[in-house]
Amino acid sequence: MSTAIEPVSPTHDEEDELAELGLAPHSRVIRIPAYVRDFESFRDWTASPEFPDFGRISWIGDEIEIDMNAENIEFHNSVKTCLLVSLGLLIDAEDRGQYFGDGVRLVHVPTRLSCEPDFVFCSWAAFQTGRVGYQTGAKNTTETIELQGTPDLVVEVVSPSSITKDKRKHPQEYFAAGIPEYWIVDARKKEIDFRILVAGQTEYSESERDNAGFAASRVFQRGFRLSRTRNQVGNWKYLLEHQSTGAAPADG
Repeated sequence: MSTAIEPVSPTHDEEDELAELGLAPHSRVIRIPAYVRDFESFRDWTASPEFPDFGRISWIGDEIEIDMNAENIEFHNSVKTCLLVSLGLLIDAEDRGQYFGDGVRLVHVPTRLSCEPDFVFCSWAAFQTGRVGYQTGAKNTTETIELQGTPDLVVEVVSPSSITKDKRKHPQEYFAAGIPEYWIVDARKKEIDFRILVAGQTEYSESERDNAGFAASRVFQRGFRLSRTRNQVGNWKYLLEHQSTGAAPADG
């Protein structure tokens, strides 16, 4: 097993400087405990009080990946907010299931996956059949910290530090976890790259689009199109449109 970074400890001078600022030593570094050597011990760490409450820390492909980069407002946070609000309204209006924003830890034990997607949707059927559920973590017995199993949909918004993870690693890991649909959005360029990937027999494939540019979603049985315009102060405003395909929604 290899890790993306080595454990780091602050020097005495750094600790003194942080103390003068009223900050704990771990405010500038993430220290990986010596006992974290495999997926199970990584889950123990995420369930422990010593696990950091900052940064995005994942276990993907037998590696620990840590992203400490600041989130771009226009090309990442604004996109996530649009998707959360738009999909949330649709899911609630039709009582389809439960959705989760950035910060929920998704764990799939058989494939040794532990990460925090930008958006997750689980149908009621997924909960009712036991395909997905809340867990307290490997050792923690009091707090629900994991969404464990196979959700219906996972969404990732690409940032400069997550290109390889979102476009290469996640499609493999999410497919292996049996997730029916993976949406990926890259808004960093002139044109938005919005793709709905649907699980086939051996891998994901991009869903079809109609003449108006709506990409088909099997999970929602709707077509979706993401666009943006400048708002009153010149910042990007995103719009997720959807239209029915005339078929019944997937039952999970």
